[in-house]
Amino acid sequence: MRAYLSKSLTQNTAAAQLFRFALVGVIVNAALYGIYLALTYFGMGPKTAATLTYVLGLYVNFLAHKKITFINASSARRQWAPFIVLSLLVYAVNIGGLYLLVDKVGFPHQAVQAFMIVLCAAISFVLQKTIIFKAV
Repeated sequence: MRAYLSKSLTQNTAAAQLFRFALVGVIVNAALYGIYLALTYFGMGPKTAATLTYVLGLYVNFLAHKKITFINASSARRQWAPFIVLSLLVYAVNIGGLYLLVDKVGFPHQAVQAFMIVLCAAISFVLQKTIIFKAV
């Protein structure tokens, strides 16, 4: 296990990237989900809270995935704008899911947001790997 963990943290294979993406994602999204729950507990609406947590996590996610997940040395300036577009796309999926499943169907927002985190993470990994931080 220790050898696998060591390889996963230092190699830049697709499997290692997926492992690091999941590790970074769990840490960052657990913190953001905690903030989301706190904001909604204190009266903020679910979509507003989701928006705020996206904004808070945007820069942290960019740096973490650039430096840790994909070990990418390309210019951050050229990657930032496409990353923002990708983030807006994922945000739209997230808010659309909240709207459909909470507002229209009536599921609890806590469960829906937890599901949306997983779905949006999968979309984000594929697009970051193939477009934003692709190997040159």
